[in-house]
Amino acid sequence: MTQTYIVKKGDTLAQIAEMFYGTRNWKPIYEANRKLIGLDTNTIVPDQQLVIPDLYTVQTGDTLTRIAKSYYGNPFDWPRIYRANRDVIGENPRQIIPGQLLVIPY
Repeated sequence: MTQTYIVKKGDTLAQIAEMFYGTRNWKPIYEANRKLIGLDTNTIVPDQQLVIPDLYTVQTGDTLTRIAKSYYGNPFDWPRIYRANRDVIGENPRQIIPGQLLVIPY
């Protein structure tokens, strides 16, 4: 389930990522909100509503089709997950590795 967050004064994308994910990797939040934030990742402002995408840790035996079916109800939606994670997965969508952290786009 996708969550939202209302930016507070002094927030940074890294702080928000740590709050939701336990890591300062802010890129999934930025990518989900690129149109709102723009090119300068340091310009989030109070009262902006950011989408916080789900993250999924790949388990043994997982496939993108199985993950897509679980999140979207349709295994044929796997390209959505692949496009959002191509930098993590690489060129072959069949080679996901247990322990990889994938963004689940809304």
